[in-house]
Amino acid sequence: MVVESGRAVCSVGVAQQSVYLIIAGGTGGHIVPGLGLALEFAAAGDPVHFLSLEKNRGYADFKDAPFPVHFYGAPPIRKSPSALLAFPFRFARALWRAAALMRKHRVSCVIGMGGYSIFPGVLAARLSGVPYYLCEQNAIPGRATRLFAGGARRIFLNFPVAAAHQSGAFAGERALLAGNPLRPQLKAIAEENRAASKKKGAGSARPGKKKSAAKSGARGRGKAKDGLTVLVLGGSQGAAQINAMVAAAIPQLASGSGNQAGANSNPNSKTKTKTKSNAKKKSRAHTQTGPVARWMIQCGEKNLDQMRALLPENRFGNVTLFGYHPGIADFYREADLLIARAGAGVVSEALVFGLPMILIPYPFAADNHQLGNAEYLRDGGVAHCISTRETDPAELIEVLRRWSADSTELMNRSSRALDLARPGAAAEIRASIVADLSKA
Repeated sequence: MVVESGRAVCSVGVAQQSVYLIIAGGTGGHIVPGLGLALEFAAAGDPVHFLSLEKNRGYADFKDAPFPVHFYGAPPIRKSPSALLAFPFRFARALWRAAALMRKHRVSCVIGMGGYSIFPGVLAARLSGVPYYLCEQNAIPGRATRLFAGGARRIFLNFPVAAAHQSGAFAGERALLAGNPLRPQLKAIAEENRAASKKKGAGSARPGKKKSAAKSGARGRGKAKDGLTVLVLGGSQGAAQINAMVAAAIPQLASGSGNQAGANSNPNSKTKTKTKSNAKKKSRAHTQTGPVARWMIQCGEKNLDQMRALLPENRFGNVTLFGYHPGIADFYREADLLIARAGAGVVSEALVFGLPMILIPYPFAADNHQLGNAEYLRDGGVAHCISTRETDPAELIEVLRRWSADSTELMNRSSRALDLARPGAAAEIRASIVADLSKA
C-alpha cells in the first residue's frame, strides 16, 4: 500500500480508509484542541494517530486515549549557545522520527495544531508529499502556521485573522473560520447550552446555568439579588499578575471602597451599606457586600497558601481557591462572568458558556497574540480588555461594579458570546478534511 494524493491506495487501485496524524504538543492550548479533533475522528471510526512531545508523556488525557499516541523530541528554538548548537541534531532526529512514523502507519494526511512542536512533523509531511492541514487558535497566527501556510491544503481558524496578517494564504479560500475543537468533557455541555439558548431566548437566565446558582433568574444577564459569581482562571500554574490584582480587588469590592465609578454616587448609600454589613458580621462569620457574591479562583497549586493568607476564610468565606480541577465545566456553568488571560483555549470555552469576559492578556506572549485575541472579543462586544503589566485593580473594580449594575450590558455580552461560539468545530474540521481528501 502507498500514499497517493491523501488517500491510501492498494496496488490494484482499491481505495482504503484514510489514516490521519494529528500533531500537537507543548501546552494545553495546542494539546486540548488536538485531542478534541482526534476524538472526533476516532468517534467516526477513522484511523487516527497522535504525535506529541516527549515532555508531554505524562499528560493525563493521553492515558486512556482511544487511539495510538506517539512522542518525539521536536526542539524549541532557544538563544543559549548550547541549545543553538544542539538544535540541528535534535531537529534532524525529530524529522526522521516523524517521517518513519508516517511510513510505518501509511499516513494519508497530517494535521498540525500550531506551535513549535509541529515543525519537524509538518516538514516531514511536506518533504514526503503527504497533504497537510493547519489549525490556528489565535487571531495573530503563530510562526509555525505562517511558515507552513503556503503549502497547506486548508487552514482552519479559530478567530478571524488580525488585519496585519490578512494576506496570502490567510486571505484566500483555503483559510476557513471553523473554531477551536473543545475538550471532550465540554462538548456535550456545549450542545446542551445551544439547545437551552434556543428555548429560553433573550431576557432569561444564561443558558446552561444551574437553577441553584440563578436564584433571581437574571444572573449572568444582569445584577442578581445576591451579587455576581465570578470565575477567575489563571491556569493550573496560576497567573501571578491576575492573582495580585484579584486579591487586591476583593477587599475593596467587599467594603465598598476604591473607585466608585458605576456605583451609587449617593454619599449616604456607602454609610448605610457599611452599617448593614457590620450588623451582619455580628450574626455570622462570613459576610459579603458589593457586586460580587462569590469568587471561584484558579490561582495555581503553588500559590494556594499565599492566596489563603491574603484572603482568609474567616473574612472572605465567599472565595473558593483551587489549582487544577478536573471538573472545570462545573465552574463555567456556575459563573456569571470570567476573568482570565486571553489564551485561545480558555476564551473559546467561555464563549460556549455565554460568559462575558474581563481579559488581561499575558504581555509577554509570542507576537503578543493574546492581545489580538482580547481585541477581537472586545470588538465583538463580549469582553473588556485590561492591557497592562501592572496589578492595580482600579479598572477591574470599575468594570465589575458597572457590569453588576447594568443588566442590559451583561445580557448583550452573554448573547454575543453565544453568537461567536463554535461548539461544533471538531466535526466541521473533520468533515472539511475528509471532503477535501476525497477529491484528491
